[in-house]
Amino acid sequence: MTVKLKNILVGIFLVGFVGLLAAFNAAKPRVLVLHAGSEESAWVQGVDRGIDVALAGNRRPILVERHYLRLDRLARPEARVAAAAEARRAVERLDPDVLLAVDDESNEAVARAYAARGRPRIVYVSIDQPPARYGYAGMATATGIVEELPLAAVRDAVTAIRGGQAARVAAIGVDNDTGRAERSQVDAFDWSPHRLVWSEIAGDFLAWRRFVESSSAKADVLLVLSAAGLPRGPGSTETVAGSEIVPWVEAHARPVPIGLHAGYVAAGGGCIVHSARSEPCQGSSWRATWKTIVASTRIVGSARMRAMPSGKKCCARESST
Repeated sequence: MTVKLKNILVGIFLVGFVGLLAAFNAAKPRVLVLHAGSEESAWVQGVDRGIDVALAGNRRPILVERHYLRLDRLARPEARVAAAAEARRAVERLDPDVLLAVDDESNEAVARAYAARGRPRIVYVSIDQPPARYGYAGMATATGIVEELPLAAVRDAVTAIRGGQAARVAAIGVDNDTGRAERSQVDAFDWSPHRLVWSEIAGDFLAWRRFVESSSAKADVLLVLSAAGLPRGPGSTETVAGSEIVPWVEAHARPVPIGLHAGYVAAGGGCIVHSARSEPCQGSSWRATWKTIVASTRIVGSARMRAMPSGKKCCARESST
């Protein structure tokens, strides 16, 4: 065989191999994971680890890409709008079969625009607002998990902390999609025998501190909701990290502060309450929850895609009291 012929045959083989590889990759279901937060967030990292574990046990190859809106770093409205536009370009570029949108902000800013298009299919995760808020109600192309704060477990913990005596409860969060939804859950919950005396969503760290300081004479327990994306001050372009917010709360709050998210303790908090008994995730871990979510991607490419399972409620951030 001459060198020239050999080179020709090698070239033909490489072209064929690349063609087969391209066809194989094109046949893979494509999933775009859209995070509202940044890569450094403990919550985001935990979600990504859960996805990786679930995908490791998936027999069918799935092409997964991730995009981070990083809204927890962005205080200016125009910067958040630009981040959402960049995310939509990522959706158009990848043309995913499934858009897995994590947290309310990613569903509000990006995913909801695709609800009525039929493609990509939407899996919403850890949203506090009802799916109807984003146009998902009755949509066969959208499914997911609605997060409910473990307020019954919080009420039990408050009862234990107070030795059975009734307590005055206050709650503080951030004025964003997640914060407003969490506040609505707190306001609507039956706290008896305790009493919710005050709830607030702060527009910036100054307002947050004023609330915490003012709650001293009004409450016995302070519930700390999500603090992600809190601007440092009015009109500020800087957001305050949880590692600064939480120690300040612990040092200045006269009521007993209780965090409702895992990042609270990681940032220096002394007490969190999570429920491990919520339905339908009873006894499950984040890994099992993500296996359930990722299982929906297995129907991509089949006739069953036209009937995705309906959304479920779950206290997704799970740990012990």
